[in-house]
Amino acid sequence: MGNNEFQAWDEEFNKIYDGTEIENREDLIACLSHGKLRIYKIENGEHTELKPLKVFQKEIKNKNKLIEGDILTAEQYPFQLQGEYNYHGVVEWDDDEVTCFLTLRCVGKGKRGISDYVSSPLMDYDLLEFNAIGNIYENPELLNMN
Repeated sequence: MGNNEFQAWDEEFNKIYDGTEIENREDLIACLSHGKLRIYKIENGEHTELKPLKVFQKEIKNKNKLIEGDILTAEQYPFQLQGEYNYHGVVEWDDDEVTCFLTLRCVGKGKRGISDYVSSPLMDYDLLEFNAIGNIYENPELLNMN
């Protein structure tokens, strides 16, 4: 997590809040609890825990930061095959490994991918070959293309 940046996913409102928004809104609270970042939305006296999303200082073709849950694709194999999407990659954080991974998800129409759900450390890829096309929270349909 670069420079302690974070965002939060609010499933109820289908919205991602950035760190500045979390810091400036009175109905959003971020705190550390038992060494873990917790983000809460307070509404009518009720506390709802939001999912914290890590932000990584990694540059790709169309962004200078990656966010946990970003969906990436590239023009080369295995991401595209004969001009059609074959796989997308999902940026995921692993607390045990303390690193981020790119997990392949098969999206080729009518295909079963032998690499489906295979994860590799993000540092194994040339990230400047990738574009972010959405994220798993706001654009889950990008992973259900087949």
